[in-house]
Amino acid sequence: MAGNGWTIVEAESFETGVAACGGHLFIEEVIAPVKLGLNRNPKQFPETARSGIYLAKTKTHWRGADIVLGYSVWFRVMEKTLTVELLYVELTNPDPGSLDDDEMPW
Repeated sequence: MAGNGWTIVEAESFETGVAACGGHLFIEEVIAPVKLGLNRNPKQFPETARSGIYLAKTKTHWRGADIVLGYSVWFRVMEKTLTVELLYVELTNPDPGSLDDDEMPW
């Protein structure tokens, strides 16, 4: 993804995570909001205890009658080249209270 913002590239390790999450056809739609945020300003996401490694998360949410689980995207910011390297993606354990009663489809 390129444009006026940061360039996003995928490390080989990211492909391993994508495969474990169901493949690109599934995961790309789920993490699209994260990629948009990374393209605009990757440093808006929290840095982890490991210097230079950041973490972005999607929330568990409803899509119609289906629950879409949350995912964690680990990435590195390379400021000199305005590049974000996606390192890994994985399923995030849902917070039991993360779905509001207003969001319930029944």
